[in-house]
Amino acid sequence: ERVLSGNLFVFVHFYAPWVIWCQRLIPTWEAFAREAARTKLVVAQVNCVELSDLCTSLKISAFPTLRWYQNGKAYHRDYNADRTVKSFAAYAAERLDEFFLE
Repeated sequence: ERVLSGNLFVFVHFYAPWVIWCQRLIPTWEAFAREAARTKLVVAQVNCVELSDLCTSLKISAFPTLRWYQNGKAYHRDYNADRTVKSFAAYAAERLDEFFLE
């Protein structure tokens, strides 16, 4: 919760370690996080088995869930497109452009 409220832009991968799709996404998500490290975007992962209260309070009901937060608030819908570093970077660039053009 501190990460969400303490940063302007946060892109979060909510996961359950036993879900195969989450297991497959983790290396790609970590590669994206390394690429995003030179920007103002915080890229995070939340293990919903270990932090079930947080995931329940944020209404995470499927895994993996990829959600963009801006000023501590969730973007209007969860990310549901290609699961590649390039696609994540393009999505993040769109969200950042929207913010700075407002």
